[in-house]
Amino acid sequence: MTDIHDLTVTEQAAAIRAGELSPVQLTEHYLSRIDDLNDQVGAFYTVTHELAREQADLAEKAVTQHRRDGADPAALPPLTGIPVPIKDLNMVAGVRMTLGSTVYRDNIAADDDYVVSALRSAGIVITPRFIHNFSMSFDYFNIKLQDTIGSIGGDTIINNCVTTGDPVYCGAIHRDPNGSLFRTNAGFISDTNVNFGSLTTRGVDAKINYRLPIDDIGSFLFNLEGTRLINLGTQPLTGGPAYDCAGYFGTTCGAPNAKWRHVFNTTWATPWSGFDLTTRWRFLSGSNSEQISPNSQLAGRNLPLTQHIKPFSYFDLSADVSLYKMFKLQLGVNNVLDKDPPIITSGGGGFASDCPTITTLGSSCNGNTFPGTYDSLGRFFFARLTAQF
Repeated sequence: MTDIHDLTVTEQAAAIRAGELSPVQLTEHYLSRIDDLNDQVGAFYTVTHELAREQADLAEKAVTQHRRDGADPAALPPLTGIPVPIKDLNMVAGVRMTLGSTVYRDNIAADDDYVVSALRSAGIVITPRFIHNFSMSFDYFNIKLQDTIGSIGGDTIINNCVTTGDPVYCGAIHRDPNGSLFRTNAGFISDTNVNFGSLTTRGVDAKINYRLPIDDIGSFLFNLEGTRLINLGTQPLTGGPAYDCAGYFGTTCGAPNAKWRHVFNTTWATPWSGFDLTTRWRFLSGSNSEQISPNSQLAGRNLPLTQHIKPFSYFDLSADVSLYKMFKLQLGVNNVLDKDPPIITSGGGGFASDCPTITTLGSSCNGNTFPGTYDSLGRFFFARLTAQF
């Protein structure tokens, strides 16, 4: 006979709907296995026995009532009564979340994060933590700020003056005696802080960790942290047109807003106590000049040679050595391959600049590149000594 835990989630959910398996029975089965095996495999840091039992009881009552009402079992949430372990990196309201560190051993999450909320709505029974040596979390964010305080940008002021003739915008444009905005200090655009439209950002944060123990040579630790940027929108004026800077860079969007970026670390925890070696891969997906955006708020005359920044990868190496219990020495080199940063045009010759000295987003271009995004100094060696008391 197949053990309950050998059934797939789909098979378990079908058995619950058919009345062949109850949420309480399934939850008790898993709690029993956790109690029997956890000391051996160390898969769970926090086990919420009572919370799991309470939720299993509620799920069983919901299934029973559904059956009494003669309702279609398919109308139940798809994971009703299924115990699902939650990684210690995800917040579960009222449950300890240590982030894998003793520093946070007393930390109690105040709210559910997005992943847990979505799983609850699917009907799961929560039992935090899962596969031994493996953790994974995906957090969706969707942030919108209304009536943001800031400057709306000189390009927006000029565009709105040209298209509407509104004196609010045209009055902010000051030309010098020769009719120029930029040749002398007498020509300028007054772009002060105001309450303007809105800012939005939407995407997914990903975290994946895995430890691979290998006999006699220690273990390998793999860690990936990345962000998929879906939207980075700005509406300069309430009710006015908006633009999306995801995947673009330039005078309005600022430094490249890569749609995907990650840091991937591989650490060899050697069998020699206090000695670890780490390689790090930093990656940013490619970005385009805002001048080639189809949005009229961003588009302009671009310089073809620098309109696209290709994907960038940097590789770093470091070694950590513990000395005399309280000291730790770290030696390393960043940008091992000595990769040069991309060159960004400053405009001229009828072409618009993609290299702003300052933007409404606060990012700046210096030396025809974005030093806050790319390694402008090339290969970099470092040493660090820390002490713990």
